[in-house]
Amino acid sequence: PEFQERELLDFGIEETSLVETSKSFNDYLGVKKCFLKLETELPTGTMKDRITELMFSRFQKEKVFLYAQASTGNTAASLAWGMTKYEKEFKAHLFVGDGELPYHNFEKPENMKLHLLSGATYDEAVEFAKWFTFNVLKDERELGGASSSFRQNASKLSYLEALNQLKVRLEKIDLVCQSISAGVGIIGADKAIENAIHEKWIHSQPRIIVGQPKYANPIAACFNSGKTDY
Repeated sequence: PEFQERELLDFGIEETSLVETSKSFNDYLGVKKCFLKLETELPTGTMKDRITELMFSRFQKEKVFLYAQASTGNTAASLAWGMTKYEKEFKAHLFVGDGELPYHNFEKPENMKLHLLSGATYDEAVEFAKWFTFNVLKDERELGGASSSFRQNASKLSYLEALNQLKVRLEKIDLVCQSISAGVGIIGADKAIENAIHEKWIHSQPRIIVGQPKYANPIAACFNSGKTDY
């Protein structure tokens, strides 16, 4: 919704497969049918490539050529891939806690600089990247403004694809499972389901189950702090 069609970049991402699991696997789960969306077919093996394509579309639209971001691994790998596809000059600074360093062994473009923060958590790396953005890059954009808003849109695109692929096979979906989501992925899934119900691809709201790592669990953190409305 933030773009006109002519403003969207095309990095060659194609629709990923939706596969039905075996009867033995379904019996193990206790379900009649189960489908997996293979986002591993994307260039760097994660849904982050969808995010990157949208982010660079925004970078081009708003003439952003400097960017700072914290990363646990997948986001940075996808950003590096996007930089190889982007035809304009672009520089990126990555802030990484030493615990996440092993996940940053991908090939980095010349204009990508990694800053190692000894002993830092991911949240601390995010805060340092914010400080760097406003004090070193001196760009008044909110850090993650591109990343965060497009993370839920990329998740929504993934689920809309899956639900569209399913519409000829199923009328009712009981359960949607999403692993390792920082929160915005859940919002994306929910929005896709809302759209699918409106388009009559499915006819009822399924339950959503999410698995989150301890270092990226904002929904649990909000619930535990009493912010249950969120």
